[in-house]
Amino acid sequence: MWFQDMEEKNTYSWNIMISAFARNDYNSMAIQLFEVMMMREGAIPDRITFIHALSGCISHVNLVTGKKMHVYIIYRNLDSDIITSTSLISMYDRCGSLTDAREVFHRMPIRNVVTWNALISGYAQHGYGKNALVCFECMKHEGISPQPISFVCALKACASIRACDKGRTIHLEIIERDFLGGNVLVSTTLVDMYAKCGELSSAKRVFNALYFHDVATWNALIAGYVDHGQSKEALDCYTQMRCKGLLPDPVTFVCILKACGSIGEVEKGHELHDEIVRQGLHIENASIGNALVDMYAKCGEFSKAQDVLDNLPAKDSIAWNAIITSYVRHGHDEEALDCFHKMQRQCLLLPDAVTYISILKACGHVGATCKGQEIHDEITREGLLDKSFLLSTALVDMYAKCGALLEAQEIFDEHPVKDVVSWNVLMAGYAQLGKHDIIFHSLDKMIVEGVPPDTATFTIILNACSHSGLLEKGQIYFETMNSKYGLVPTLEHHTCMVGLFGRAGHFNGAEIIINGIPFLTDLAVWHTVLSACKKWGNVGLGKLAFGCATQLDVDHAASYVYMGDIYAADGGMED
Repeated sequence: MWFQDMEEKNTYSWNIMISAFARNDYNSMAIQLFEVMMMREGAIPDRITFIHALSGCISHVNLVTGKKMHVYIIYRNLDSDIITSTSLISMYDRCGSLTDAREVFHRMPIRNVVTWNALISGYAQHGYGKNALVCFECMKHEGISPQPISFVCALKACASIRACDKGRTIHLEIIERDFLGGNVLVSTTLVDMYAKCGELSSAKRVFNALYFHDVATWNALIAGYVDHGQSKEALDCYTQMRCKGLLPDPVTFVCILKACGSIGEVEKGHELHDEIVRQGLHIENASIGNALVDMYAKCGEFSKAQDVLDNLPAKDSIAWNAIITSYVRHGHDEEALDCFHKMQRQCLLLPDAVTYISILKACGHVGATCKGQEIHDEITREGLLDKSFLLSTALVDMYAKCGALLEAQEIFDEHPVKDVVSWNVLMAGYAQLGKHDIIFHSLDKMIVEGVPPDTATFTIILNACSHSGLLEKGQIYFETMNSKYGLVPTLEHHTCMVGLFGRAGHFNGAEIIINGIPFLTDLAVWHTVLSACKKWGNVGLGKLAFGCATQLDVDHAASYVYMGDIYAADGGMED
């Protein structure tokens, strides 16, 4: 073995070897060498040994060996050494054992800024933003002055919990200490914090004030635009970045491909694909490969998406999910089911919750109850139902859309947590089969259980009132939307009320609702009026509604069919 010649080496020699392996990313070998050292007589590890060996554990995310080292450190009375203990905190942070990191921290007799940074960084990286910010303030309270890396960790914590106000305060501190202009990492993190918090104007203002922009800084701004639905602005930033002579890195490509997919910029997506191929990145980078699959699938180029997927050296569930989800979104449910079967045949990975949610939607859309039941059995066998509330809601939705309301109700009743979305899904299933009494009962029960209705709930309720001819009840629900629940009625709610009045033959009420709509009407409103006019033979209002409908879309055939039926019912076929 490569370590056999180490038998007679002293601690210094061991340290040199362990350090060399750790520095050159041979972390498993560094750990292995440390374990061999512990078995050799006369080889006594010191603080330098542990620091380098712990570095190997950090890079290798080896918590088991790290804990063994912790025991040796205590045995060697090195746990009071500030550098060794800081290395321990970093190891526990990296391995996700924040409780152990905090315990080491609190036992230290002396702490410096590096120690505090290690703990703050661990909290920030693992999503405990509030804890990180509390530590940041405690550090200052103890009289320890933050370093640039301290501010970086604190800003990351603000971004993770969207604490923009706190981020602004930290921004002012950074300016006071003059850390902004000369530190690219601080500047980039500040842009990233504002961008993640949705304060894109502030992010752009900080960005523009910087003397120097590198790819990471551009990526922070681009990612912010993409994440908040401003894909055109992201593409503009990408163009500006290229004009500055900067080459995109994998993060840039992933963000811009996402932007292309969200707004259907498939031609730009093709250009990016060609550049990625020239750089040879999609073969070696799974994130780029998945982003390409997702972009093509969202743009509806499914054969291209499948081609990219087939040529990926390693296929994971993210790429398969991108195609399946986009098939469902584009209404190609049979193709989604075929793709799911192909995934099961070709991929060693099991489908995850995202896969099942998408494929359950497809089953619901095509009424594939048997396939849905098979998937339900798979989900149960894998124990996923208790881990994902969204899966439970997807199952309720699938069974409800397939008309299997007993099964839908059973899944719904078994889940301990019910939100407004799951209630809406169940009520929509009952609405589909005309079970309006059960819908009203479900609404009452939902409110009693402390779940307030949302706008989607009232759409279901008002439609149920309309189909049941419950004019007064519908009016009460429409009025209480805003007065009791603070919900502003949408165009869809106004359309429901127009239909409710129209079906009852109360055209004055329908006109009052139409005149009170605070935004532009659409064809659905006027087709609803035309349908009521056909039922009650109201030619005059029908002509008015027909004129409004053709102004919106002169070629829409349904408007002419409705008007023709109104004339026919009135005996005016010559019109």
